[in-house]
Amino acid sequence: MYDMKNLEKLKQLGKLTPEAFTTFLAFNEAVFKDGHIPAKYKELMAIALALTTQCPYCIEDHKIRAKQAGATDEEIAEAAMLAGAMRAGGAIAHASHLL
Repeated sequence: MYDMKNLEKLKQLGKLTPEAFTTFLAFNEAVFKDGHIPAKYKELMAIALALTTQCPYCIEDHKIRAKQAGATDEEIAEAAMLAGAMRAGGAIAHASHLL
């Protein structure tokens, strides 16, 4: 079901919704640029978020981008563990509603 080749279909989405799609791409590019937070750290955060939302396309894309931004395997692994802690923490915190 999830094949990175599917992302090629986004070109069609861009043709069908050119203004919105172009605006999204510009926003996305701006968000991930170096700023107060370096691009590498933004990509590591994106990995953790992608693992939390469980989007396989985002996981793969941001892994590649993180490595291009200089992230090490150790940093990526820590980002992954952070995602695990956040998901588990959410479950534990919501368990308070059961008691």
